Amino acid sequence: MSNQEPNIEGKISPAEVLAIGDPGDETQRNFRYQHGYGTILLIAGFSGSLRYKAIWCEHHEDILAECNDSKFEAFQIKTRRPENGDWDLTDDEVKRSIHRFVKLHLQFGNAITKYAIVSNAEFMKCGWDIADRKKIKKSLVLLLDSVALSDGAPMTPFLFADVLTSLSEEFKCSENDLLAVLKKTQLVKGPPRDNFDTDISHNHLTKCNGCAHMGRATLNKIRDEIIQRVYLASSLQLDNPLQHLPIENAVAQTVMEGKRLTIDDVQECISGNGEVVFRYQPFETTLSLESQSKGKPVLQQKMEKGSLENMLKTMTRRVLSTEQSLLEKGYEPGGDTIKLLTQLESVVQAEFDEAENEVMLELKPDNPDYGRLVYAKFSARLKDLVTRTPELVAHQPYESLIGIGGLLTENCSIWWSEKFKIDAA
Repeated sequence: MSNQEPNIEGKISPAEVLAIGDPGDETQRNFRYQHGYGTILLIAGFSGSLRYKAIWCEHHEDILAECNDSKFEAFQIKTRRPENGDWDLTDDEVKRSIHRFVKLHLQFGNAITKYAIVSNAEFMKCGWDIADRKKIKKSLVLLLDSVALSDGAPMTPFLFADVLTSLSEEFKCSENDLLAVLKKTQLVKGPPRDNFDTDISHNHLTKCNGCAHMGRATLNKIRDEIIQRVYLASSLQLDNPLQHLPIENAVAQTVMEGKRLTIDDVQECISGNGEVVFRYQPFETTLSLESQSKGKPVLQQKMEKGSLENMLKTMTRRVLSTEQSLLEKGYEPGGDTIKLLTQLESVVQAEFDEAENEVMLELKPDNPDYGRLVYAKFSARLKDLVTRTPELVAHQPYESLIGIGGLLTENCSIWWSEKFKIDAA
């Protein structure tokens, strides 16, 4: 029961009543359904369920899927209220879709290998044995089945001959071209219009590598980001500066580039929403960002002992810069320096331990080359980590991670040689 009181005329507030049949809401939902189905196709290409490497949005067709062999499949996306019944050949939208496919066939021929009409609503079905021949003639399902099983003409020309003639006359094309299109046309039942968002998150995204164990909030965030990219690719939004330069066909080139999304876009969206990132449990960090000795005598002694004198100046600068950078992050809105420092310390220490274990298979810590070899392997591991899984270290640059290594050297968590007694500062 609403707590709002009737207004002066005794009427209730519009804030209390759900608007039914709002054409704006309906239009937006239909567009989102189209963008959602484009997302499904792109995810299927990324997961390997379909042989797609990219999709083109509102480019010759609602969705044009680009196959690995550089052929294409064209999709018309149709939405309908279930109460309006099933689609059949008397529906103008169905005929417009077929007509559109015929035009693409005439323009591109065998470059397009499949046409599909996708809808949340059903396509009218009936049996061949029913007495109502008019109902059979209305069934796109039976027409396509008939054409698919024939060598050219439909199986039952006495039923569909006039239908084909009528459609070819309406489309101003030959019956042969119409039949060629119908042979490559499929009808696809898409997800329900009211819960396709959930379907994308939990029935499609979870098939992608690394997503199976993600939580609902993360899956929904990835889904929304991919749908947003499909939406932008479907629009005429241009953000390429080439469009403003005196380059021939620059605008056309920019538009074309903006309409294509690749399976790498899915990877970017997944990688950028890092619930899959391994997180160390919080603990009291051993690092301090307020060094008591700015001369870094401990760092100097340990670097020299490990035959790394040539790296001392660079390491010192990286330590100071890393300290300053992390201190500044603590004052950012929502900044949590201790949590970040804990993660960075754990990751960098782990990478050093792995590098040291590798070197110990070849050299002992008292070997003069030990420190240089450990540093080389440690540095290579950090560079690989920054490139391969930047989210693991909160997208910190390589220099900051080496700086963390310097801080860990100062507090004696990292040694570049055999351990020795540190001289007092």
